[in-house]
Amino acid sequence: MQLLLDHGANIDAYIATHPTSFPATIMFAMKCLSLLKFLMDLGCNGEPCFSCLYGNGPHPPAPPPSSRFSDAPTGNKEPGVVQFCEILSAPEVSRWAGPIIDVLLDYVGNVQLCSRLKEHIDSFEDWGVIKEKAEPPRPLAHLCRLRVRKAIGKYRIKLLDTLPLPGRLIRYLKYESTQ
Repeated sequence: MQLLLDHGANIDAYIATHPTSFPATIMFAMKCLSLLKFLMDLGCNGEPCFSCLYGNGPHPPAPPPSSRFSDAPTGNKEPGVVQFCEILSAPEVSRWAGPIIDVLLDYVGNVQLCSRLKEHIDSFEDWGVIKEKAEPPRPLAHLCRLRVRKAIGKYRIKLLDTLPLPGRLIRYLKYESTQ
């Protein structure tokens, strides 16, 4: 992964054959939280994961797993754009929903969890803190970190160590310290 990124791979890439409403890199890193965190540390955009078309309203039933990303086209039907909450509803990913959402929340500002994401979080008692973490307003220090990282830009995020700032602040900007 590092080699691809060192040679200019787009960390926020979307794949036309597997259309999603969020970067495909997030989709492929969901089963490996350390890889997901690595991508987010490098500036991958997690905001689209929380932009659900349905919001707090009811979601349509999830399509059968075999038709979600099958290689064989079904008739003339164009594949629809898959939402983040739909991917998390897949049985092979749903048990990781809480930790995945928790990691992503560290890299986004004030977002609203859609009803399906709330449903996943409510399914496990220990994930209640994740729901609280998503409630606005987010801590000011967190929002400032996001703003500084955005101003630096994802292509220069690796240069945080060169900023004339105290080490403690640089570690905070790099997510190396917790609040």
